[in-house]
Amino acid sequence: MQDHETRELVYELSHAIGEPQVKFDNMTRLLYSTDASNYQIMPVGVTFPRTSEDVIAIHELAYRYRIPVLPRGAGTSLAGQTVGHAIVMDFSRHLRRVRAVNAETKTVTVEPGVVLDGLNRQLTPLKSEIWT
Repeated sequence: MQDHETRELVYELSHAIGEPQVKFDNMTRLLYSTDASNYQIMPVGVTFPRTSEDVIAIHELAYRYRIPVLPRGAGTSLAGQTVGHAIVMDFSRHLRRVRAVNAETKTVTVEPGVVLDGLNRQLTPLKSEIWT
């Protein structure tokens, strides 16, 4: 990707999802180039979607610029799934809410940035109601 194309992409992403939610600087990219694995791959840039509409906008622009998209939760993967030469969508900043708990069906609906340990802590007070 050429520098002018990167600037255009950053401009379009900033207008689509908000400038504070788009980071293509070297420090942010370096921070997102690793996870809990041994791999290190520099991403094209990092985004922090706040809504499903933001996720759609990121996908549409990535498609237009022919850049892969890489969803990322907390970066705890041990096999390198959350690193790559792509536009990283970090869901752990904004999309980390528990949406619904259904005791009858024993299911939980969460946003993609929820970390399992955090979910388990939130469900602890409900354990006797849900899992009996």
